Amino acid sequence: MYKTFSNSSIGESHIKSGKQCQDYSIHYSSRDEEFHIIALADGHGGDKYFRSQKGSEYACKAAKECAIKCMREKSFTERMIGLIDENGSEKEIDSLLIQLEKSIIGAWSKKVLEDIEENEFNDDELNVYDEEKREHVKNTDYGTKAYGTTLIMAVICDKFWFGLHIGDGTFVTVSNEGFFSNPIELDEKCVGNFVTSICDNDAINLFHHSYGNEKLKAIFIASDGVDESFISGESFHNFYRSIIKETEEDFNSAIKDLKVFLPTLGKKGSQDDVSLAGIIEITKNANEKQVKNDV
Repeated sequence: MYKTFSNSSIGESHIKSGKQCQDYSIHYSSRDEEFHIIALADGHGGDKYFRSQKGSEYACKAAKECAIKCMREKSFTERMIGLIDENGSEKEIDSLLIQLEKSIIGAWSKKVLEDIEENEFNDDELNVYDEEKREHVKNTDYGTKAYGTTLIMAVICDKFWFGLHIGDGTFVTVSNEGFFSNPIELDEKCVGNFVTSICDNDAINLFHHSYGNEKLKAIFIASDGVDESFISGESFHNFYRSIIKETEEDFNSAIKDLKVFLPTLGKKGSQDDVSLAGIIEITKNANEKQVKNDV
């Protein structure tokens, strides 16, 4: 069986500057536990992205809603299973995932525009623009830029898994044999302070995705604040190994400990906001042990 978790914590640099946490994360398992979803988003946080803390929340919620809808549609799941199991064309699978990405962008934009309508931009927020630009932001869809954010999502079920990613951060899979891989590689367009975003006009062309039908021990997704807190990929992987080991022993206790530890990364590591989410297979023996401990 799989279990999911997600955690976000504000970074030291944002505490010192008086900014809100720009990260948001979410996890979900269907009632029948047939599929599991994790998502996280890292709002840009710059002066012109003055509502990105809301943008990251809306991105995660839009991704979750759209993924649930897809996973409950037989036309989607059966096509994914058939195409992957029978070595169907990558173009056909890409088409399915691109449609999901489009629906996420649409759902995110809808949430953003509703928020703008309910909470109009105020003068303090618009001070970063000259007077002419302020009117442009107020009266056009350009206002969605204020909510700019990255997004990473992973979905797994018994027959397949897939991931979607726009912006920075990492997507890591762990095989049952303990091998780590990055099926969605780092985006070469994300250099320095520049990052691709769901608020970009051509966002649909900036998404990356991956998929497979092999059994996985775990999927981890992390914001760049977590990535940059480790000196090497190996130390990063060792961190994930420790999470897997501790969740096998006692999932609930391990996740509580992780929630306590994450702020340390945001303070002594990158000093940026940090978000981490995971889907981990818990073996039957470990689950039985957990139940006995609970009793």
